[in-house]
Amino acid sequence: MKNSYNTKMGDPDRFSAFSMKSWFLRCRWLFLPLIMVAIFMMSTSANAQYNKQGIVPVMTKGFAIDGDAYANKSPVGSDYDAIGDWFENPGAADWLINSDNTTTIPVGDGTMFQLYVDVFKDKDPTAWPGNNKINDNPDTYTIGLANVPKKDDMERAAVYFEYANENLPGGNAGDLWCIFAADRWEVGGASYIDFEFNQASIVVNGDGSVTSLAPEVDGDLDPTGGRTPGDILITIEFTRGGTTASLYADKWDKPAIGEPYTWMYIDIATYYPNSIYCTENTVVTEAPWPVYDQGNNIYAQNQFVEGAINLTDLMGIGENLCGHVATAWCRTKTSHSSSAELADLAGPPFQIAALIDPLVAVCSGDMIIPECTENIETLYDQWRTAFTYTGGVEPVVETFTSLPLPEDLPADAECGWTITTTYSIIDYCEQTDECTRTFTINPAPAVVVVPITAGSTGSCQTQAEVDADYLAWFNVLSITGGCDLVPNIVNPGAPDKCGGEVTVTWNATSSCEDPHTGSAIFTVADVPAVVVTEATDGDADACDIADQAAAQVLFDAWLGTASVTGGCTPTSTPDIVTAPDYCGGSVLVTWTIEDHCFTTDTYTATYTITPPDAVVVTEATD
Repeated sequence: MKNSYNTKMGDPDRFSAFSMKSWFLRCRWLFLPLIMVAIFMMSTSANAQYNKQGIVPVMTKGFAIDGDAYANKSPVGSDYDAIGDWFENPGAADWLINSDNTTTIPVGDGTMFQLYVDVFKDKDPTAWPGNNKINDNPDTYTIGLANVPKKDDMERAAVYFEYANENLPGGNAGDLWCIFAADRWEVGGASYIDFEFNQASIVVNGDGSVTSLAPEVDGDLDPTGGRTPGDILITIEFTRGGTTASLYADKWDKPAIGEPYTWMYIDIATYYPNSIYCTENTVVTEAPWPVYDQGNNIYAQNQFVEGAINLTDLMGIGENLCGHVATAWCRTKTSHSSSAELADLAGPPFQIAALIDPLVAVCSGDMIIPECTENIETLYDQWRTAFTYTGGVEPVVETFTSLPLPEDLPADAECGWTITTTYSIIDYCEQTDECTRTFTINPAPAVVVVPITAGSTGSCQTQAEVDADYLAWFNVLSITGGCDLVPNIVNPGAPDKCGGEVTVTWNATSSCEDPHTGSAIFTVADVPAVVVTEATDGDADACDIADQAAAQVLFDAWLGTASVTGGCTPTSTPDIVTAPDYCGGSVLVTWTIEDHCFTTDTYTATYTITPPDAVVVTEATD
């Protein structure tokens, strides 16, 4: 993130930025004694006490860091009269907490406030059992039930975030201030109260473990130790004897590349004299609630401490900057050293809404379009244009890193197409996010043609039988699959029963394949030709015929000279089958020729029995 590091003079992270860094690293053993002395000096003389009252330029008339928790009231004179504070005291100033313990902060005005009420006296469920040092990786912390020494035991703590009022002295538009306060049970010993501000969330899980969302490594690929470089730690120290509260500020940083991160001292008095305030109650102070188990609502001298820090100055966090704070938490510890054991936790870390909206890629879901779907172009347009983002600081640069998304689908996309793209965004503050999504059109099913080959059926069938054979043959032909399939099939119907052939053709078109064409012939075998043997005129002599039966025999034999062959069971049928009178006569017989595919025909022939000459009787005379 931009502005995650402060670049004022004296900031420890400048130690690793000099052009002579590599020379220094090579020669560091020569300077080790000097370094140790310098560290000792920083931890003693440089870490001088810092105690400063003041007015934080927030609210209507400011917020008093004066050691008294009531508005319009100050134990040190009139400098802080009519100035805002924690608790209600009617007058011309503002306050945070009403007399009924409700808050005056309207919802949605950008301010953030958290008041903790912690267990004291009995075993505290939000203490630090085991070894938990201030310099440890938060991922190793364990929070749970433990006894807390009285001097380290807190009952109430608060943090209040608000942007500066530019109409007040020292109020710069966009500066973010955090005002904090805490108390302690016993005032006689040395006490150390921490307020830590993290740029990435640190959360306490249900089982007491702690999870840090800080990056694992920094830009040099050095481990960060579970915090974000540039996180700030404010320590309020009540020295032994408990007479004065002093404030120290440290930043999470590393002395040089390759060295471990630690809390590094910040010279407040030199570089941030108007950005940090801290003071204790130098006289007894009232509170709107019972204080510990004292039986009253009075904070003893040096039992309550309050302070404020300009997070914009120290962390690059503010309304008009790129930094953000995600977590603030309040603890006590055994000393100000980096190996100090943590003692009491006022409550779960306060998870603060990011002061700059996080940049979030909002992407279409993966989309699979079933084959042969209509309106694919519309669906694609909806998918493509749904890639957008929320939050961030403009300008935001959007890229599709795998492939640019085409405005229009390829011409053959409906036949099967896929595109996988990674949508990446980066804003002015170098926040990034990305997502990878896939748009798929399932391949169109192949056109499947089950063709027919040449078919035939025999002759001498009825037309119904021929039609049935043809239909059984034709029904083998099938055309399926594809998209927008148009199976154009020419079916001429069955050939005539008497013989012939027909041709079935097909030309199947679809949107994703070349046309499928083909043809097949169905044949009905020709019927054999009908051959007619016609009877010719016949006769017999009556004198040769004994009787009518003999005449019939002769006639039948004559009829039998007519015949028909070929075709399909042809018939030759005479219309007269009775012989003429055996004594003489004649018949004209007509034959009808019929067959399956033969056009009915007739012919005639005559059969004659010649009568005998007339009998001439010469009678004898008497």
